[in-house]
Amino acid sequence: MSNQFPLSRIVAGLSLAAVLLTLALLSSGHPHDADAASSPSDNGKTNQLPFSTPTPIPTPVIAVGGSTNDYQPSLVRRADGSFLMAFFRYDSADIYVTSSSVDGLTWSTPVAAIATSASEGTPSLLQLHDGSYLLLYQISESFSSSHIYRSTSPDGLTWTAQGQVQLGWSSESPGISRAIVESDGSVTMVYFVSSNGSNLGTFIAHSTDGGVTWDQNRTLVVNGVNARIAKSDAGLYYVTFTVGSSSNHNVFIKSSLDRVNWSPTVQVSYSKGSDGQAVPVGNRVAVFYSSRYGVEAANIYYRIADEALNFANEKEFTFDKTLPTTTSSLMWSRFLAATA
Repeated sequence: MSNQFPLSRIVAGLSLAAVLLTLALLSSGHPHDADAASSPSDNGKTNQLPFSTPTPIPTPVIAVGGSTNDYQPSLVRRADGSFLMAFFRYDSADIYVTSSSVDGLTWSTPVAAIATSASEGTPSLLQLHDGSYLLLYQISESFSSSHIYRSTSPDGLTWTAQGQVQLGWSSESPGISRAIVESDGSVTMVYFVSSNGSNLGTFIAHSTDGGVTWDQNRTLVVNGVNARIAKSDAGLYYVTFTVGSSSNHNVFIKSSLDRVNWSPTVQVSYSKGSDGQAVPVGNRVAVFYSSRYGVEAANIYYRIADEALNFANEKEFTFDKTLPTTTSSLMWSRFLAATA
């Protein structure tokens, strides 16, 4: 696909019962030259990285909200420049989708993509190279048992359940997946596994047929949770994850060129960090995360590193110190307007 559209990134934050979106556009340049983010704590203001000059749309957009509790957004930008978002509706424990025009300012009435008697969540929405859509999500059969499932769609609105994703496990419980589409059209996913209430860690799997079948290698990345994956143009995978207890946790990162051999773990945050997301930018990587200092509100911070994961000092990205009970609510979703 040719590079027909400017770069766009959306970062969605959970704001009470709404998914808040802020869009940044770059009229020209390399696809990794700009990133922007917003959070509910600063009323959706867009902040820009020092190595980029994005042109933000100044007014944040509530894509979904109201009486329902909607969060866990996952976004893609389609070939025609319009947007599609999947999200978790807590009240019904189902997954919904909504679409938007090219400008990202007007969103359709959400429709159910996955709505069963089971408890679905953590959607990971992807558009494959053939134009169809893949939705990976978790179904929780009980408090201690879950599995990853797959659904497909030709248009992003009408979905067909394709059953459970087979990853080589038997009685264990895989779930909470995050996935990316690679430049060759293959799909790579990180996911968490537990067994009888014990955490086994975050694993990685690869599919060469659009998510129909996956390798059965059960490759362990790290003994951490809430993992997210990104990949640079140079082919370097980054996995961010959280380690620690509910009262003392932080964001860490590892990298790999082959999904098997991983770098030593590097700590990114140091004050109750969570929701880490790596954003490759040329030969550097920016890691955004939510962090809390003292009893103040959680705010968004970032650090920039080279490919060897030598990090510069932390920089604050949002600045709201007025809500001491605010919890970490940043939900990251990234996409490119066009894929080379």
